[in-house]
Amino acid sequence: MTVTHEMKHILIKILFVLILGPIFILGILYILPPSREDIPVRTPFQSDQDLSGLVGWYASETGDFFCVTWGAKSDLNVNLYSRFRDELQSIPLKHIQDGQFDADNNDLTVEARFDVDSISKIKTLDLKTRNTNIVGAQKRKGPYLMRELEYDNGDIKLCGTLFIPASDKLNSAVVMIHGSGNSDRDNFWYMHMADYLAKKGHIILLPDKRGCGKSSGTWQNTSFNDLAEDVIAGLEALKGDTSLVISHIGVMGLSQGGWISHIVDDLYPALDFIVDVVSSATTPYEQVRHEVESDIRNAGVPELF
Repeated sequence: MTVTHEMKHILIKILFVLILGPIFILGILYILPPSREDIPVRTPFQSDQDLSGLVGWYASETGDFFCVTWGAKSDLNVNLYSRFRDELQSIPLKHIQDGQFDADNNDLTVEARFDVDSISKIKTLDLKTRNTNIVGAQKRKGPYLMRELEYDNGDIKLCGTLFIPASDKLNSAVVMIHGSGNSDRDNFWYMHMADYLAKKGHIILLPDKRGCGKSSGTWQNTSFNDLAEDVIAGLEALKGDTSLVISHIGVMGLSQGGWISHIVDDLYPALDFIVDVVSSATTPYEQVRHEVESDIRNAGVPELF
């Protein structure tokens, strides 16, 4: 087959389009600004009445000792602590009417009844789940008190649980910093650490991350600096509480919070200490790059270079 001059001309045009076409498209994509997902601002959960009178420690006749506290996505949470991780329980309760609560949490059916003269005068608490049957539990003095604390960072309304030890030997205060994604006080990993530290005599603020639980705003389009400012607002709320005697104040960064904790340190000279738990020793870029490379390699993609 003889290739004519006209055919050569057509082939050159095709090659020209095949080579420069993708370059042109990539150039347009590079120039156009990336679109941002429109994240709806959620309405923070708020309980329909003041249930603070029910919050506290309870003991049953059979020796069960457990804690009732506010829920981030429910009215109350019943926390059953244990030395063994697989025996820990956090049970959300939804308020039905005076003294009566229930919850349907996946495969966990819960019935709870507070025998009360009024919402602030509890006689006993009965709690029944698939794994727990507590009858006649009475309120007792526990290792720490709890308050629900509301504070602001500009237009952002933040909310958390403040743990105040019965013993004031240490007088150190800690604000916990959440990891990535949705995270609030219902995360029992956080709650269990707050419980442990409060029992050791530390004042603990466990907040709902902005856009989660009872805190307003959104975290999806928020910078690390904005989240650090939320933490500083919590530190200022603790320092401004005249009922607390604080000798040292610091933060505990959990996972992604280990990056935010050091931004707090840069922005807040009054910080006395930082504790990071399972945080990263590299930058976010280096960590994500390593994660993506590992995912590609583990998926079996052959190495080209």
